[in-house]
Amino acid sequence: MALLPGLFPDRTTQLVVDHVSLSRPQVDRLVPGMLRSIYISGYKGRQTHVELVQRHAPWLERLELVNFTVHAIAKLTWGPTTTSTRLYPRLKKLCIASVVGFRTKKMRQPTVDPFPALEVLDCQSSFPFTTSVVLEGGQSHLRVLKLRMDTELFGTMEHKGLLNESSYKRLEVISLAWAERSSFGRQEHSERMLLKSFEVGAKTQVVFANRLTIPDFDLVLPKIRFMDTLRVLDFQETALTVAQAVVLLSGFPKLREASLFLRETPGDRSKRMPTAEEVAEFDKRFIDNQSSVAFLNISKTQFTNSRRAGEYIVLMTSVLPSVTRVRIDCSTRTRTERVRKGIKFALQRAVHRFKRVHEIQFVGED
Repeated sequence: MALLPGLFPDRTTQLVVDHVSLSRPQVDRLVPGMLRSIYISGYKGRQTHVELVQRHAPWLERLELVNFTVHAIAKLTWGPTTTSTRLYPRLKKLCIASVVGFRTKKMRQPTVDPFPALEVLDCQSSFPFTTSVVLEGGQSHLRVLKLRMDTELFGTMEHKGLLNESSYKRLEVISLAWAERSSFGRQEHSERMLLKSFEVGAKTQVVFANRLTIPDFDLVLPKIRFMDTLRVLDFQETALTVAQAVVLLSGFPKLREASLFLRETPGDRSKRMPTAEEVAEFDKRFIDNQSSVAFLNISKTQFTNSRRAGEYIVLMTSVLPSVTRVRIDCSTRTRTERVRKGIKFALQRAVHRFKRVHEIQFVGED
């Protein structure tokens, strides 16, 4: 792997350009066909960076772009004529992060799918293409699709049928989330986006559902498609009550791992611990509950205090018979340790004395 321009071994196949400008002689030294992987970060995608990628387009298998402008990304797909599209016939993985600028319909866009062999499309920032041709073409070959959405892109994908049931035939991993700078219409469309996350892939094994604000999740639960292919569920940034989490996790018959953001029941600002009667009522509600999930990661809690958070984590896991390990990994080490102490206090209560929950391994940050 070559890390610095100007130091190119004859057999270089991977190039990392991290906040380094490129001169045209340096670009010329890289013989077309020698690179299989390019990572470029910084400088917003100057012309020499664009030319570097374009020159190696027929051979590239992996491309990662950080801090590129939408214009520079669009130029990567420009062919030699104003109506042609540059193809990347071997590209398997495309990662884009920290996009600068906004999409505009005036910008020249690809007319055909420039990435016919793409398996992984990971947009950690706003989707840079005005046209949906990349997403349309990807229906037959994408295995991993991660998008930071805005309402315009979401509307386009719905209109084009790209979010219909089993639209992506080979999809294994799906992540639909709102882009950081997209705020208009988020809450209005969050429910539909969540439901689509469980529908677009015919054989989806991993679902990320993050940054979704859903006021009443109880109304959404009956609408979710509980597929039997799902193995991993990530709700790290979408809040659930413990009762909602139990229903959600138990609905997927082959689920193995899940990450959760747990919160109080809306409107409940009590600081006291759940009473023995409330615990008994919760246990009775889920007495016949079945689950398959073995590992839980609690990434965030939103309770009036850490002791109460620990109590409700114990309450939740006590009715999930398959759980063997729970990791508490909150925002800070101090917060994590306080929640773990809350769990220890809860396990000492008589109301939990003879429960299987004592067999669960509760751990902190790795």
